[in-house]
Amino acid sequence: MITLRPGSRDPMVEYLQRMLNQAFTATPGAMPLDEDCDFGPRTEAALRRFRQGYPGPVGRLAADGVAGDATWRALGLQTEISH
Repeated sequence: MITLRPGSRDPMVEYLQRMLNQAFTATPGAMPLDEDCDFGPRTEAALRRFRQGYPGPVGRLAADGVAGDATWRALGLQTEISH
């Protein structure tokens, strides 16, 4: 899987932003991310928040603001998609 970090500009960043928006839909007062392919400060903060609060089967995730294999699995992506 592709690894994304602050400063990344890629169509996969838009997908990450969409998945983070879906993950936070039940969070009261959460401001949705702009799905703009730009891994900026708001995307980094949302990713840190997701990783810090992740309780699922992938295991504990460090809130490091980097989207790698464990993050993608935690968000539910099982198979890499190439486009």
